[in-house]
Amino acid sequence: MHLLYHFSPGVLTVVLAVLAAVTSLQIVNEKLRDWRVQALAILVFCLIAAGEIAIIQNADSINESHFQTLVSRFDNTDRLVSANTLAQQRVASLPVATTAKSHAVGLPGLKERAIRLSADILAFLTQRQVDEPPIPRNRATYDSDMQAFDRYSEHTMSIYSQMFARQVISIHAELARKGISDEQFDTFYERPTNPTGVRIVAEHLGALAERLPD
Repeated sequence: MHLLYHFSPGVLTVVLAVLAAVTSLQIVNEKLRDWRVQALAILVFCLIAAGEIAIIQNADSINESHFQTLVSRFDNTDRLVSANTLAQQRVASLPVATTAKSHAVGLPGLKERAIRLSADILAFLTQRQVDEPPIPRNRATYDSDMQAFDRYSEHTMSIYSQMFARQVISIHAELARKGISDEQFDTFYERPTNPTGVRIVAEHLGALAERLPD
């Protein structure tokens, strides 16, 4: 069946039309009068027609998947750009006096650490998105394109785990002790599963940080 998916819609329709024309001529010439031969011819026609239907359905499925992937990519890009811009604004608005004081006594305060971690994660995702594999180009390369994208996403998650996961879990615990949390952050902070989940973690981390006193 998978071999059929390499054909474009309409190819088997042409084959079916040609065979029907040839078969009709043969019947007229009394070469296909035997009912068994005619039954075999009908079976072949039905199989070809079923193959054409399968090809059309597969093409529709790929087109729909391609469209959904395209919409999802654009939506994620828009959200990432907005979140990254807001995160950088939060970093820029950190009081200089507070930063200097926190450095004098050691680690920055929880609010500053949460804001900076949120911004760092979103900047990381933005940088990774620059080199993201393209969306599937056509039916012939759809599977390989999606596999390349999945591998890239897995690599992104591996880097995230090494660079940020421990800090996120630690800050989540600190926020929880202060009674500051939200449902989405609690759901994704430990295992975001994919870059979209990471973006959600970073977005909500920054929003939660704003609820902390200066």
